Amino acid sequence: MKSHTMPLALLRCIAERGVPFIASGELSVDALRTLVLAGYVKATFAPDSIVVVTTITPIGQQWLRCHPPGGNRYST
Repeated sequence: MKSHTMPLALLRCIAERGVPFIASGELSVDALRTLVLAGYVKATFAPDSIVVVTTITPIGQQWLRCHPPGGNRYST
């Protein structure tokens, strides 16, 4: 998977599975850090590389509405 699509694919996964969403592993933590910095989710980062996503923000929800799965070439 392309590195720039990983955070967006993870955002879609969080939306499908719901919050709280718990993730671990370097790729997931890095992707979630990107989503937090972009303002798409709110999350808590624990020292042991575990992240708990607590909210998909209105901006994240808007991105999901505007980019449905398979909707265009930028979808994940």
